[in-house]
Amino acid sequence: MQKKTFITTPIYYANGNPHIGHAATTVVADVLARSLKLQGVEVFFSTGLDEHGQKNQKVIEERKITAKVYHDEIRKKFVDLFKVLNIEYDDFIQTTEKRHIDVVQGVLAKLHKEGKFFKKEDGGLYCEGCELFLEDDQLDAEGMCKDHKRKPTLIKEENYYFNLSKHADWLTKLLNKEGFFTETYKKELLNMIKEGLPDLCISRPKSRVWHGIELPFDTDYVTYVWFDALLNYLTVLGYPNDFTKPKQEFWDTVIHFMAKEIIKPHGIFWPIMLREMGVNPPHKEFVHGFITAVDGSKMSKSLGTGLDPSVAIEQVGAEGLRWVLTKGIQANDVGMDYQSIVNTFNTDLANIIGNAFFRIYSMAKKSFKDSKVPKAAFDARQKKFIDLIKKDVAEILPTGKDINETSQYARSLLDVFRNINVYIDHTAPWKLENVDKKNQELLAILEALKLAFSYAAPVIPQAAAKVKEAIGKCGTVLKDVEPLFIRIK
Repeated sequence: MQKKTFITTPIYYANGNPHIGHAATTVVADVLARSLKLQGVEVFFSTGLDEHGQKNQKVIEERKITAKVYHDEIRKKFVDLFKVLNIEYDDFIQTTEKRHIDVVQGVLAKLHKEGKFFKKEDGGLYCEGCELFLEDDQLDAEGMCKDHKRKPTLIKEENYYFNLSKHADWLTKLLNKEGFFTETYKKELLNMIKEGLPDLCISRPKSRVWHGIELPFDTDYVTYVWFDALLNYLTVLGYPNDFTKPKQEFWDTVIHFMAKEIIKPHGIFWPIMLREMGVNPPHKEFVHGFITAVDGSKMSKSLGTGLDPSVAIEQVGAEGLRWVLTKGIQANDVGMDYQSIVNTFNTDLANIIGNAFFRIYSMAKKSFKDSKVPKAAFDARQKKFIDLIKKDVAEILPTGKDINETSQYARSLLDVFRNINVYIDHTAPWKLENVDKKNQELLAILEALKLAFSYAAPVIPQAAAKVKEAIGKCGTVLKDVEPLFIRIK
């Protein structure tokens, strides 16, 4: 395994409150980051906000406030949510920061000097929601944007462009590199290349979009929002002036997490931009599906099928939502509503994981003399049980292989706790009349639980910390504890 890894979420578009999709991507990235740290890997983890572009501009104009006031307000909402969800990021970047503006303008100036941009009058059907000129395959039968279900606007204007097509063969080879891009979505990108890559418009005229980073070579234009946003991954590593060898080692092992709606900018624009800049392409790009309504339909606030992460946290707690998202998020779409979140919490955390700890801990506190943890003297059967749990947990931590690893990790953890519960039911320590034998059985189970929770820490860190503190070592006096997860009625 590599010694260093750089993990990123996309920087989230700052035109509204954080939603369940933002929470999902960030939690899954955080779980992988924590898992790698447990395995001795040095991790740098970044997230943040994409603050430029027409959609943000529209909100600022409608509310008649300054951009700074608006972005400070949105930043607080995201930071507060991530704090509640116990996200351990190393950098939270905003694209309106000077450090990022300097990077974007530096890259633009370099590529312009090298003749990589050209100006022409062109246009097409423009979707404000996508902030993209749409191709025919991005429209439905009624001519509406497939993603935003709105009719795009016909726009024709003079802009700066960037050639993508000359990189088609190179990009095809990169996408076919094993493990580089989530297999479920790779074919979609390869089809885009086969159909021909149009020139990328990298500017927007200020007469239409003023909220962006000004082109250093033409003050009548701002930078296209994706050409701006994607560079955040290098900004947080100090590119270009502080892009030292240690930071380049992080870059060379970077894993980008994203939802499937942004595969084109990440899978097409970004690698080509990097190649023209003389920077290595990303190491891996992990793509997960959407969280849909339970019937598979797209979530809709107006239909009452949208999910607010704050409401979910009120119902099942931050640890509960972390668990549900880790278990559910994978390459394919997953159906979810508030009731299914509660059901998963009850089944997994309350009934299986929380119950295993609480009933044994409570029993041990009553059985141990003066509630003190006695010296362990395990027999062969108990040692075998502990060794099996140790073997099971050592094999389940995600290593950064693919997007589905974290979901499988949660499911495997659940199996470990099920096995502990089976052992508890089989040995039935509450039936043992010999106090010493009973205590040793309880000690063996507590040891297994301590192991299991230590490996569950990337998903449920607070519960794992409580268990570690509660169980203690030989001579520790067990204190009264509350159930980790209380079943919701």
